[in-house]
Amino acid sequence: MTVTPLRALRPPLPAPATAPAVRRSGALRPGWPLVWMLVGFPLWWVLGISSFVGHVFAVVMVLEMVRMRRLRVPRGTGTWLLFLLWVVAGVIVLQVVAPHTVPDTSMGRYLSWAYRFGWYASATVVLVYIGAVREHLTTTRIARAGAAMFLTIVAGGWLGILLPQLAFPSVLEMALPRGLTQVQFIEFLVHPEVVQDYAQAVTSHPRPSAPFSYANIWGLNFACFLPFFLHAWFGPDAGWRRRLALPVLALATVPGVLSLNRGMWIAVVAMAATVALRSAAHGRLRSVVALAAAVTVLAGVVLFSPLGALVQSRLDNPTSNDGRATLATLTVESVVEGSPVIGFGSTRDAVSSFYSIAGGTSPSCPLCTPPALGTQGQVWLVLYSQGVVGLVFYLSFLGLWLLRGLRLPSRTATLGVCVLVAQAVTLPFYDSIGISTVAALIAVGLIWRADDERRRAASRLRPDDEYTLGGYVGLVRRHTLLLVLASVAGLGGGVAYQLAQGPQSVATVSIVVPRESELADVGREATLDTLAQLARDTQVTTAMAAAAEHPIDPDDLYVSADPNSRILNLRYAGSEPGAALAAIDAAGDTVLRLRGALLEDERKDAVAQFDARYTSGIAAISTVDGSLDQLKEAGDRTTLRVLDETRGVLLDKAGRAAGQGARAAVMPLEAGTVVRPPSVSVSRDAMVVSAGTGLFAGLLVGLLLARVRGLVGARIARVHDLSGAAEIPLLATLPDRSVTADGRTYVDHELAWAAAVDAVRLHSPATVLAVGDGPRALLVAELLDGYAHQDRRRESVHRLGSDDDVIVVATSSTRLGRLRRRVARLRRSNLDVVGVVLLQRRRPGWGARVRAAITPNRKELQWSPFPPKK
Repeated sequence: MTVTPLRALRPPLPAPATAPAVRRSGALRPGWPLVWMLVGFPLWWVLGISSFVGHVFAVVMVLEMVRMRRLRVPRGTGTWLLFLLWVVAGVIVLQVVAPHTVPDTSMGRYLSWAYRFGWYASATVVLVYIGAVREHLTTTRIARAGAAMFLTIVAGGWLGILLPQLAFPSVLEMALPRGLTQVQFIEFLVHPEVVQDYAQAVTSHPRPSAPFSYANIWGLNFACFLPFFLHAWFGPDAGWRRRLALPVLALATVPGVLSLNRGMWIAVVAMAATVALRSAAHGRLRSVVALAAAVTVLAGVVLFSPLGALVQSRLDNPTSNDGRATLATLTVESVVEGSPVIGFGSTRDAVSSFYSIAGGTSPSCPLCTPPALGTQGQVWLVLYSQGVVGLVFYLSFLGLWLLRGLRLPSRTATLGVCVLVAQAVTLPFYDSIGISTVAALIAVGLIWRADDERRRAASRLRPDDEYTLGGYVGLVRRHTLLLVLASVAGLGGGVAYQLAQGPQSVATVSIVVPRESELADVGREATLDTLAQLARDTQVTTAMAAAAEHPIDPDDLYVSADPNSRILNLRYAGSEPGAALAAIDAAGDTVLRLRGALLEDERKDAVAQFDARYTSGIAAISTVDGSLDQLKEAGDRTTLRVLDETRGVLLDKAGRAAGQGARAAVMPLEAGTVVRPPSVSVSRDAMVVSAGTGLFAGLLVGLLLARVRGLVGARIARVHDLSGAAEIPLLATLPDRSVTADGRTYVDHELAWAAAVDAVRLHSPATVLAVGDGPRALLVAELLDGYAHQDRRRESVHRLGSDDDVIVVATSSTRLGRLRRRVARLRRSNLDVVGVVLLQRRRPGWGARVRAAITPNRKELQWSPFPPKK
C-alpha cells in the first residue's frame, strides 16, 4: 500500500487560490474589467450600452476566472444562489394574469426578466471576482474606481442642470433599426437622458438624471457611490485628491438637492449617522468631530441658500406619498392572492389608476397612467417578481453581511456598511436594478475582505474554513438524484393540489354605459367609479350564486374598466365553465337592472328639481311684476328697465326648467349595453402557479436535505473519495477486525498494519486519536499512538510531524459529518490534523459468503509487536 504524506498535499496556509501569477502593466492589470466598468461609464452612456455594460464585463470576468482552479465565495453565498434560483423560477409565471392587473400576455416580459436577471448574475460574478483577484485588485483600486463613478454621477447631474434640453441619440441607437428603437423598453435601454420628463419639468424644475434614465435611479447611485468617493479621496492613500475633496463635495451638493430625491437625502443622513456611531464606538472621536463639522457646514450652505427653500418646498409637498402607499398595498395584495411563493417573475400593469377605475394616459394628462405593480421600490420589485420566499433570500443575504460588517472596526468594513445602509434605507422607494446592484455586491465583497483580514490576524482563518463555488456545485452534483426526486415530488404535489381544486374557468362580460345628458344638468351624471360599486352590491352576488347554484364570495368578482372610456368589465373565475358563464351573465344582467332602477330614481329626483326650479322662477316673476306696477306709478324709468331685464331672465330660466322637466319625464333612459357578450375560457394560470410553486418548493426541500445530509454525512463506507470529502488525506486503511480485544493481529493483515505503522512513524511525534467511542477504534488509536511516541528507527530519518499534529482513527460506520466536526474542533484548538487511518469493514460478495459457508474459516494469530491489552 502506498502511503502519501499529508504535507505534500496540503496547500500553504496563508495563500488562498488566486489567478495565475501573470505580470501585466498598464490598463490590463488583473482586475481591469471591474475598474473599466466603473471608470468608463461616461463612454458606455454615450455609446448606449450603459444599461447592460455589467453583462458585458461579467462575461470578461468569467473568462478570466475559468483558468482558476479554486474560486472562493463569502459565507451565505448559498442564500444568494437560492435567490438567483427563485429569479429563474419567475420564467414559469411570466404569462400568468395576476390579480388587480391588466389581463394580457406580453412577450416583452421575457426581455425585462432577462434584463434584471442579467444584472443579478453580473453582480454575483463581480462578487466572486473580487475574491478571486484580491491580491491584485486592492481595496484602494476598487474605492478609486467607485469614486470615478461618483464623479460621473455628479457631472451628469450638472449636465442636467445646465443643459436640461440636451437630447442626442446614442451610437447603439443609431445603429439599431428604427422600428426596434421605438419600443419603449429598448428606448429606455439605449437612449441617453439628462433630465427626467423634460417636457413636464420645464414648467416647474428639471430633475437631473444623467447618466441614467430616471432621477430616482440617479439619486440611488449617488448615495451608493458616495462612500467610495469619501474612502478614496479622504483616506490615507488619497494623496493630491484630499485637497480637492471638499470642493467636489460642495459641487455634488447642488445636483443632489435639485434632484428632489428624498430617499437619497435620508440615505445620506443614515450613512452619516452610521459613520458617527461607528467612530464613537471605536474611540475615534476626532473622526466624529470632523464629520459633525462637515455636516454642519454643508447643512448651513444648503439652508442659507436658495437650495434651502427648494428642500423645504419638497418636504412640504409630498405629492407621491399617497400613490406609493396605494401601489405598495396593491402589490402585496396581488402577490398574496395570486402567487405568494414564487411571485410573478416580472412587473404587471395596474388595472386602473389610483384615482379612477377608468383613468389612463390622455393628451391632457400624459402621466395619469399609474406605475406598474412591483415598481417604486426594490422591496416591492423582489416581492412581486420572486414572491415572499425570494424576498426572504434577498434580504437575508444582504442583512447578514450588513450585521457582520457592523462588528468590524476597519475602514474597509465602514465603506461596505455605508453602501448597504444606503441600499437598506432606499429599499421601499427605489428600484435597485443596474449598477447599484453591483455596488451592493461590491460592498459585500469588501466586508468579506475585512472579515478575512481580521480572522487571519487572529490566526483563525484556515483553508478548510473557506467556502468555494465548487463546494456548492459539488453539493448539487453529489445529490443530483435526491434533488430530482424532490423536484418531481413537489411538482406532482402542486399539480395534484390544483387538480383537486378543479380547472379554473374565467368568464367575462363588458358593458358600455352611456351618458345621461338631461340628468347631468342637475348633477346626476354617474362616473364609472360610482357604477363599479353597483357590481359589488349584494344583489349581484346573490344573483350570481343563484345562477351558478353554489355560494360565491363577493371578492371573486373583479371589476375594471377600459382606460378613458365608459366600458365596465366584469370578470369571474370559477371551477365549472357552465356555472361561471351563467354567473357572469347574471352579474351583467343584475348590474344593468340595478342601474336601470337607479336611473328611474334619478329621473324622479331630476323632474322634481326641474319643477322646483320652474315654481320658484314663476314666484320670482310674480314678485317682479308687483314691483313693476308700483314703479310705473312712481315713474322711475331706470329701475323699470332693470326690472324688465330681470323679469326676462327669470322667465327664460323658468321656461328652460319646464322644458327640461318635460323632456326628463319622457326621455328614454338606457341603463347600458353589453358591448362584449359573456364568454368563458379555461385558464391554466392557477395550474402554472401551483406546478411552479410545487417544483421549486420541492427543489428547495431537496437542497435543504442535501445540506443536512452534507452536515451529518453518509457513513464513510459509502464515501468513494474520503480524502476529498473530509479534506484530509487518507494515510492508511486497516481491516475492521484486524486486531483482537487483547491487542493481537492476524497474519493476513500484516502488510496493512505495517503500512499504518510506517505512516504514524512518518508523522512522529503526532498524537493518534479516535473519532467516536467505539472500542475497536479506541484500541487501534491507543496502539498507533504508542508507536508515534516510541519510534525505534534511526534518528537520522527525517520526520514530518510535530507535537501539534494529530492523526485520527475512524471506522467505516462513522458518519462523515462526525469526522468533519471532530477535525474542526481539533483545529479550533490549534491542533493540525494531518491525516486519517480508516478501519474498513468490507462487505463480502455472494461468492465469499458461499465459500465461508462450506469451508472452515481458520485464521492464524500471531503475537503483535504491541503490548497486550490489559
